Amino acid sequence: MKFAACVGSAGLPHFTELNVCMLRYVFGGDLPIVIRDDRSTVSSQIELIAAKRDCFYACNEVPLGHFAGDVQAFIDALALGEECNVDIAIKMSQRAMVAHPDLKTHMIRRFQDNPGAAAVMAGRPNPNLIRVGHQQFARFPILTDIVFMRVGAIAPDMIKSAYEDQVRQGKAYIDSFVEVFWDRLRNGPLSDKVILAEELTNHRGGQPPLYLRRYQNRPEEYAGRAQHFGITGTPWDLGERAKMVKGYNPRPRLA
Repeated sequence: MKFAACVGSAGLPHFTELNVCMLRYVFGGDLPIVIRDDRSTVSSQIELIAAKRDCFYACNEVPLGHFAGDVQAFIDALALGEECNVDIAIKMSQRAMVAHPDLKTHMIRRFQDNPGAAAVMAGRPNPNLIRVGHQQFARFPILTDIVFMRVGAIAPDMIKSAYEDQVRQGKAYIDSFVEVFWDRLRNGPLSDKVILAEELTNHRGGQPPLYLRRYQNRPEEYAGRAQHFGITGTPWDLGERAKMVKGYNPRPRLA
């Protein structure tokens, strides 16, 4: 089973570079990766990382914002999967990372045992396993920071048009949330085709983590892995983007 991946990037070059390194550690050094960068003051640095790590690089001319940039990463993952003729496309948010080769085995088994599955993602996390101050993430029925999608089962254009329709027709702030978007997909067009996997949701007790997630892991866990790949001297800030980005507004605006 062959894989390709898209890493969504937004102003955090060191997280983006570590994400690429961790993906290749788990899925192989020849894994095709595209970095989908949301335009920022450090986009030139991220483009250099893409060249250094032999990745494709895609960046919009104007900032898309948090939610629209996230959706674009799904689109790019699927498009790269089609272009590279692979079986599974992986979408990664910049501070969510794969961390152990066992995860590849789990995902191959998930798709082989469920030939009708279009996607595998995390479900609702256990609030007792979330770092203090981040329990709001347990309110979501699904998480969309690490998602595996069967290439050919989901069309990139479908993701784009469905999300635009949701934002255009939505009347509430929550209608722009990517988690809400995917929850509606799995209860609508992708009914019975989305698997919520425990191995992507909560860590295994007493065993090395299969993934890193900013509100389930600690900065030193990122730093330790980064040092292994020669990425040093950077702060591994796992705080809220609303506090990190001046004038933060995650909601997209449609032209």
